[in-house]
Amino acid sequence: MRPDETGIDLPAAWERAIAHILGHGGGRVVVLGAVDTGKSTFCRALMAAAARAGCTHELVDTDPGQKMVGPPATLTRSRLDAPDCLARLAFVGTPSAAEALKGVRRALPGLLKHNRASLTVVNTSGLLGGRGRALKASVIDAVHPQLIVALGDDPALDAILQGHARFPVLRLAASPHARRRGRGERRRARIEAFRRYLATAETRELTLGRLRVAGHQTLSRRQLVGLIDRRREEAMGVVEGVTKTGRARVLTPASAGDIGLIRPGALWLSEAFEERREPPGDDPASGPGSRP
Repeated sequence: MRPDETGIDLPAAWERAIAHILGHGGGRVVVLGAVDTGKSTFCRALMAAAARAGCTHELVDTDPGQKMVGPPATLTRSRLDAPDCLARLAFVGTPSAAEALKGVRRALPGLLKHNRASLTVVNTSGLLGGRGRALKASVIDAVHPQLIVALGDDPALDAILQGHARFPVLRLAASPHARRRGRGERRRARIEAFRRYLATAETRELTLGRLRVAGHQTLSRRQLVGLIDRRREEAMGVVEGVTKTGRARVLTPASAGDIGLIRPGALWLSEAFEERREPPGDDPASGPGSRP
């Protein structure tokens, strides 16, 4: 076991697996594993090796909660050869993998379009059983990978892989250095990811009568929303209020000019970017497109 330039001690089996992947041209690689088995570590090590080898690479992050790139409640894709830099996102409305199945099925195929990288590394959430099995099946079916890397020996992995026997699988032991993170640490990581994404955001005014709100849902203050423009590019924002004249104020890094669709999420953020499962009790928003 020796560290690569990311400072990570890589097991010899991981090094061989990475050499095998790059030696066979990369392609689309889906990385599966339970919580805290080293999925993010393997993804980073694989992309670092690709960079050394001069292989173009990108990250597609399908974990809506613990993000490697971009904000929670989204699926994300990195810039080419810059896995820490966000290129595109697709809003799924929740950081919970257990609740994200519908959003993943809707959004992931579009996020995978126009792929230019020799190696696409697809990170996944650690939820494997129950709804997680259907979620992983949807990811695998959308990605159609050249290889599935399965970390650890969780029995739920076997059930997922049995349903996708047509894809090559490489089984590896979990990272011996994987550290179990508590709920509080994960919550703080999501807060920081929201904060980073919205650091350059400005308040935009949107006229609700000129665009569509998905599902004809109402909006409320501090609600997380997806914003889709006429070119189908997506951004995320936080509703700051809705006027009685039907104008929504949304905090977002996106420009307001060509937004055609608002997709309401199932999450609200406090001023400190802490997650709430329902609107704040003092919600003053009223009028068209708002909650009473």
